[in-house]
Amino acid sequence: MNKNEIEKIVDLTVEKVLAALEKKNSLATSEWVGTNEAAKVLGISPFRLRELKHHFECRKVGKAQSARLLFKKATLLENYCAINS
Repeated sequence: MNKNEIEKIVDLTVEKVLAALEKKNSLATSEWVGTNEAAKVLGISPFRLRELKHHFECRKVGKAQSARLLFKKATLLENYCAINS
């Protein structure tokens, strides 16, 4: 391999790594909201949202009965519309 080929490989590798880091950072900083706020966004009760939670991107924070459900705010309406279609 000559110097130009090596530089091309390095440049492509750096671009891929930077793109992966940017994607990771945008996922980490996307807004997650609690059950009450997510239910308000959708116009449904928190109880109904908990029943439908498997249709949404959500995660549990905490342990056992004190755990909270957090929902990814950016995808709430999109997923809710898909459920009701």
